[in-house]
Amino acid sequence: MAIRTDLQEAVDLITLVCDRLNLLPTTATSAAAATLRRLTGAVTADAEYLLGAPELAPRLLACFQAAMDAGATFQGLRLFREQVVLVPTDGVYARIVQQAASRFAVIQMARALAATDFRSLDAAQIAKAQINAVFAVAEEGAADALDTATYRALVTLHAAVARDLTTRARPLPRIVSYETAGPLPALVLAQRLYGDASRADDLVAENAARAPLFMPPSGRALSA
Repeated sequence: MAIRTDLQEAVDLITLVCDRLNLLPTTATSAAAATLRRLTGAVTADAEYLLGAPELAPRLLACFQAAMDAGATFQGLRLFREQVVLVPTDGVYARIVQQAASRFAVIQMARALAATDFRSLDAAQIAKAQINAVFAVAEEGAADALDTATYRALVTLHAAVARDLTTRARPLPRIVSYETAGPLPALVLAQRLYGDASRADDLVAENAARAPLFMPPSGRALSA
């Protein structure tokens, strides 16, 4: 009876992981999103069989890769991983699923950062701090489990991500504050700050301005 309970706990966790992976894409109508739904549906349907089969890891990893291909973001994956890690698990099977999902999320987070064009040094540094914290937990978990191969793979990937972010962050401008006497059109503000009115859209995006004709009198801008 205990074995059945452990199996059901793991099946439920696989279902939860697959359901939440389907919520990660930024669009639910793309062909990639359809592929994700097909793959996660198949894994959910075969969950009990997969728990005793070597296909579990590659098929679950394929679901994570499909989520990334469908538009999952770094922040979405980070929050997904936090949610999965916090799910209480008792049985061995469920812990195996939880560890696999956590590590696969880390891999896709690294992919997401590699594809991210950072606009500022601040954004790159925040992302680096976040991914460093995630890797630290994953590496500690692999070390505690005496999983040498996984630990080495995580350390290697961590080092590569850190080097990449450090290199790409060096030439980036910082975020600075600006203040004006009153609201200005984004075109005027961009010309005043950068000498380039074509960067008005950057100011609008940085400040989440609802009305480009009336930028807030105090806000954020790039230093260059």
